[in-house]
Amino acid sequence: MSAETEQQYRADLKFNGVEEPRYIFYGIPLDEEGLHFMSLVKKYLNKKTYTYRRRWRGKGSYRHSCPPDQADSFCVYIDKK
Repeated sequence: MSAETEQQYRADLKFNGVEEPRYIFYGIPLDEEGLHFMSLVKKYLNKKTYTYRRRWRGKGSYRHSCPPDQADSFCVYIDKK
């Protein structure tokens, strides 16, 4: 995602009443390294305070999820409980 696109995305979130974007990690490749990263998030995230969600992403768009078998990467949302 380009800096300009990310800036517009954050402006859209703020306009819609979302102060802090939960969309923390994006563009994580769906390969051994990315899956290892996800296992570390699961292991070390403070689960008493936060939850996480993983959304699959396909080519061309980071704004919409896709089925896991069509994904080439994923993003991770971090939410306060």
